[in-house]
Amino acid sequence: MPLTRESELVAFDADAATAGVREATPGVRLVVEYTDESFRTLYADDATLSLFGDREAMREYFASVHDYVGIDFAERELFEDTLRAAGDVRAITTHMDRATVVRILVGETQGLFVSVDPDAPVTDLVACVEETVAETGGVPEGTSESGDGTDASAADTTAVESPGGSDDA
Repeated sequence: MPLTRESELVAFDADAATAGVREATPGVRLVVEYTDESFRTLYADDATLSLFGDREAMREYFASVHDYVGIDFAERELFEDTLRAAGDVRAITTHMDRATVVRILVGETQGLFVSVDPDAPVTDLVACVEETVAETGGVPEGTSESGDGTDASAADTTAVESPGGSDDA
């Protein structure tokens, strides 16, 4: 049975974005909301869950991946400075043999990490998230926290802290 959970970390409507991506994009494997400080798994399909054996192993693995999230925001600045005429960086896509990973950047320090089948329509996936963010009020410029300035995952006693964040997958 797939893992599905509600968003708690980001200022945009990640629940609506996740639902939209799952409806519009074939082969969605994983959706994770993230900020520069924390992350939370919103959806993981059965195949993804089976890769880890148990939820603790999945949490530990995702924590190690989250340690590198700062690269997303640094790459954004690098590409915008280097390729000025190309416009704003809105998403970063990594194509691999058995998966495509898309990190949609929302605001200054948050985003949605989505893993899909290698042949999934990435441009449509990004457009779906951007449209959902725009329709649901988006993110106020410079917003990096979840509304009241507290880390929503801190209230969950099952959260696993890592140097780069926490997730209670």
